[in-house]
Amino acid sequence: MADHPETAQIINEYSRLRDALVRTAKADLKDLMREDPVRRAKDAVKKLLRRPMRTKDELFWPQGMLLLGLLEAGEIQAVKDFFDRWLSRGGVVVYPDDALAGYVLVRLYEQTADDRYLEGAHKVAEYLSRTERNEERMIVYQPGKPVQNIAADGAGMAALFLARYAKCLAALPADHRPGDVDVSSKEKINETGPAETAPAADTEIANVAYAEECADDARRQVTDYLRCATDAATGLPMHGFDLASGKQKGLAGWGRAAAWLLMGMSECGSLDGQTEELIQKVLQYQRDDGLIPWHLPAGDPADTSASGMIAWSILNFEQNSASSGIEVKQQNAAGLDNTDADLFREAAGRILIGILPQINDGVVTGSLGECIDFGVHPQNYGHNPWGQGAALAALARYAAAQEGKV
Repeated sequence: MADHPETAQIINEYSRLRDALVRTAKADLKDLMREDPVRRAKDAVKKLLRRPMRTKDELFWPQGMLLLGLLEAGEIQAVKDFFDRWLSRGGVVVYPDDALAGYVLVRLYEQTADDRYLEGAHKVAEYLSRTERNEERMIVYQPGKPVQNIAADGAGMAALFLARYAKCLAALPADHRPGDVDVSSKEKINETGPAETAPAADTEIANVAYAEECADDARRQVTDYLRCATDAATGLPMHGFDLASGKQKGLAGWGRAAAWLLMGMSECGSLDGQTEELIQKVLQYQRDDGLIPWHLPAGDPADTSASGMIAWSILNFEQNSASSGIEVKQQNAAGLDNTDADLFREAAGRILIGILPQINDGVVTGSLGECIDFGVHPQNYGHNPWGQGAALAALARYAAAQEGKV
């Protein structure tokens, strides 16, 4: 990664703040999982106020974002402790949102070679293969509800997990295919219908074939989403669309919707230039302070959670593109191809420069609160687990890239 004027500042500040950022992320994760009378009382008040409540899903996306931050920061033991607890309690997967934590599970297996974490990833993959989908195999965001919606959140998280899971399966050594991680006996995604059991076959061949299907499924989640849910006027993604009517829902250019899609796309690669195109569209709205607006066309306020997610996506995309030999294409003002990805890296650095003033004693502030429904975004900004995790993940990834660790 080429140095930019802000590089030294980001590295120095991250080094200074790292321990405090990690400490807060661990505290946030513990708080999300805590079960005590005080927490139950808080949930009761939120219910009365009709505000979002905690879910009992241990892998829900706020946990997943914190786990991603801790993993990127090298806090492997904390991540292992979390998943050990989850596995000991049955390893239950509840929602498509669990795919973000599933992505962390895959990377944890890659770093530890502990088969338990790969088995946990199989649980996430099996859930995604069985969950409600439309005829084109797009994942329904909240399965079981009367109105079926496809959301950027679900498409991006599923793509992120499936793409990394596919790479992991394809890379498994031939002498490391114990029965409990043999996907040839797992539920396999069928391109046109419900999941069906893969036929008995040579384990290595079956795993590679399944990996290719998962990679294709990952790509389709985001490319089909953009085909169905891109706003014609702005070219920006909508938050979602109604499966029955095809009606687009939410805001065009909600910052976190674009960020979720980019997280998934960053693991899939260029996607015939669609990833670069969406990064470029988002960066057109980057503020002078480097941050990304909560709603891209609005410009203000900024959202540190969307900002961190987008910075991480750019850095992840760069690494995946480099490792796969894919050129990162940019368009200059004249519309000419420019294969230098330097502009993307510089933009990611500017985002991080913007996030740094939002960190107080390791606590990341300035993140937009939880979305209530499509187009319903209470303007509550402050400290949230998703802002903490996203900022930590992006800063740690940037530092690791400078040190040649990724």
